[in-house]
Amino acid sequence: MLDRSAYAQVPILSPAQEFRSFDSDSTLRDRAWHAVLASDILFKLRCRVRPYERTAGDAQAALDTWSARFERAIEAGRVDWKRLVRAASDEFAWIPRRPQAAPLVGIVGEIYLRSNAYANGGLIEAIEQLGGEAWLTPVGEWVEYCTWVERYRLRQEGARFRDRLKVALTWRYMTGQAHRMSRWAPLIGDRLEPALDAVMAAGSRHLPPECEGEAVLALGRTALFAEQGADLVVNCSPFGCMQGNITTAIFAHLGEALPVPVVNLFYDGNEDHASLATFLHQAARRRAEGRTS
Repeated sequence: MLDRSAYAQVPILSPAQEFRSFDSDSTLRDRAWHAVLASDILFKLRCRVRPYERTAGDAQAALDTWSARFERAIEAGRVDWKRLVRAASDEFAWIPRRPQAAPLVGIVGEIYLRSNAYANGGLIEAIEQLGGEAWLTPVGEWVEYCTWVERYRLRQEGARFRDRLKVALTWRYMTGQAHRMSRWAPLIGDRLEPALDAVMAAGSRHLPPECEGEAVLALGRTALFAEQGADLVVNCSPFGCMQGNITTAIFAHLGEALPVPVVNLFYDGNEDHASLATFLHQAARRRAEGRTS
């Protein structure tokens, strides 16, 4: 398709799961990682403001504006991440908002589907229209997880110290940058992501790390969403997805032992979010009862 569109000379980068193995130089990998983090932060700012905005569309307009600014800075190769993230957070904070607290809905599941509005039928917008605040597990979690898996494999295999050290340093750098950039956006200070080690520790209580993929992440993140005040968790997957089938079965097995209600949604092109209305109504009632008790 690129060749037919007069882009025959454009190189194609098709990375595997292992982040370090990307066929690119360190500068590109570093820039790509910061871009992923910045994108996650901008979308989190949008979700933090959107349910409470007094003028419909303000949060989305701010997201569009700042996404374009970030893109231009990246293309120019001159990115002051700290200045840009702080300025974006400040602008979102200035958007007039209503004071009430909406039921908080965590979103886990298959990485592409949960992150793509077309694939999930506008899940986040559906949650917001039903009176909830969406907290989407970010794309950066998956990138961190790829490095976590590589680090884990090398430890289990007893790899050479030099190889383990390289991955350990990569891991430390990546997680350090993620933590630092999030702190530059004070508006989402109560929506910070937990350490991936904590997510894996929680998920490994139900599924061993050797069962690689989104399932162990979804299980662990659900437990931590509950600790962070989520009223409901949506676990979304494509129809027939193995990871989705695994998590749905384990959530069903846990039953009332779950720390937070979980809605399992499978998507096959005929999306229907009507079932969320009941769960969000119950979540709102529990939140109201908690305030008055």
